[in-house]
Amino acid sequence: MTALDVVLRLLKTGDEIVAGTDIYGGTNRLLKFLENQGIKTKHVDVSVVEEVKKALTPATRVVLIETPTNPMIRIIDIRGVVAAVRAECENGTPSPPLPLFSPCRPATNSRLCVCFLLFLSPDCD
Repeated sequence: MTALDVVLRLLKTGDEIVAGTDIYGGTNRLLKFLENQGIKTKHVDVSVVEEVKKALTPATRVVLIETPTNPMIRIIDIRGVVAAVRAECENGTPSPPLPLFSPCRPATNSRLCVCFLLFLSPDCD
């Protein structure tokens, strides 16, 4: 949660976040707090890659993925989402200023941060 907070604090007024509809309550509260600072969040079904692609705009700076989702325990295709975001970066759709965790190829001038949170239990086999 702290790492996510640090990354999201790099955003500025007018920036956008694409996040899942099924996310941890603490993450949702952080996103609502950021809305008070002019940072908009679009909630989409991130398990459907096409929904993520449709939500991307030039103001999109972060795609936030939690897998498995909380509380519905859906598994997200991280590779599929990152590939879709890369394709959009190459098409020139998003051009965010975040240099961290960029899935875009360095040859492009576009940068988009894809954050994903993995929830693992000590009881996992």
